[in-house]
Amino acid sequence: MKNKFKFYAATLFISYSTLIIYYQLPFGIMDDFKNLEHIINLNQDFFVYYFDYFRERTFEKGLLQPFYLLQMYFQYSLNSPLLIYIQNLFIVFLSHYLFIRGVSNYVKLNYLISLLIFLIYPFSNDLLIHPSLQEKYAFLIFGIVLILINRKSKFKKLIFLLSLVVPLIKLQGTVLIFIIFSIYKSTKSLNSLYAISGFIFGILLQTYVTFFIEAEYSIRNSFDNVFSNLQHPVNVIYLFLILTYLFFLFRQKETNLVELSIAFSSLAILFIYINFYILGYLLSTYAYFISIMVPFIMSKFEEKFSQFEVKQITICLILLIFSISQFFIPRLERWSDLGEVYETLQTTNYGNIYYCSEEGTIFINKFIKKDNKLIFVNSLNNIESSNIDYLVLTDDFQCSSFGMSYNGSCADFDLFKSKHSRMKIKKISC
Repeated sequence: MKNKFKFYAATLFISYSTLIIYYQLPFGIMDDFKNLEHIINLNQDFFVYYFDYFRERTFEKGLLQPFYLLQMYFQYSLNSPLLIYIQNLFIVFLSHYLFIRGVSNYVKLNYLISLLIFLIYPFSNDLLIHPSLQEKYAFLIFGIVLILINRKSKFKKLIFLLSLVVPLIKLQGTVLIFIIFSIYKSTKSLNSLYAISGFIFGILLQTYVTFFIEAEYSIRNSFDNVFSNLQHPVNVIYLFLILTYLFFLFRQKETNLVELSIAFSSLAILFIYINFYILGYLLSTYAYFISIMVPFIMSKFEEKFSQFEVKQITICLILLIFSISQFFIPRLERWSDLGEVYETLQTTNYGNIYYCSEEGTIFINKFIKKDNKLIFVNSLNNIESSNIDYLVLTDDFQCSSFGMSYNGSCADFDLFKSKHSRMKIKKISC
């Protein structure tokens, strides 16, 4: 990577770190509190808790993720929200760099433009906001595998082990085998053969757990479910992007197998998601493939419109500023306001408060005053009509209409309003 690219990457990392420090992010409401509990239990009896959790997650949940607790222990042992977010930011940047560095051994890529596209994509913010997401490690280790394949054969055993690990980090890692297979077909190297062997072994283990164990998480491959998920706007755009990438790819005089494998891996991850369900943080996985396909498509327009590298970078920087202001900063504001919610629930008596986040409700209740209690409801219609006066916690990101629409004869006023007004505690009287 050129020195100027390193400078830009470091500048972007510092900029994002500055925003995280400025907004003083607290722990979030997805997995953070649960992972803090894992740390406590692991510290009491590491191996017993680790293997009990692994057994439950595999045979009751149907999720083969043997390294899940290792990741959580590595990240959440810091026990400081600020340090965890900065550390996670570094891991995300590193995972993208190693992935692109590895792929660039076989495909011509501009790292800086790829990084900018990666950050522009709105759902990349989920990787930065949720430290518990595991996908980043699959791409990080996969990048190392690609780099080692180009080295001497003395690394073949390490390549096998790391390739075995990638599909076991999370099911999504299995889709990367298309890239490994294309490298083997192109190079016929011993290292790539060891990489394929490791991947196949890991995929067979994932296949057994996914298809042959009756558990909570299972394939939901009904036609209605698949068709509904495929119509999600992000999936429609992502599929269009893949088809555009393939269009330009086949217009080349020679088809690069590794470039073609990027499309196959992209389609494979799309196929996995439309057979399950669509959530914002899952869509973040697309970012790694988008950061390869979009620069490739841009390079084709560059030939026609004479867009030189500096112009491409300028356009991407403008789009990044827009993306940060419209998508990343609102997420930071919401998390910052969540910190104020924690504080007021630990110091002020409110009683019962209705909230629309089931997971957030479970974990927040463990860290607030006993006089206060969050109660999960999907909508205000689920609150018993006998409750003439009740309190709600509004959240403009989590079911934004919750607490905002109710019977016209009711009135509301704010009991607590956070700094950025992303979250409020409101009293509704009917």
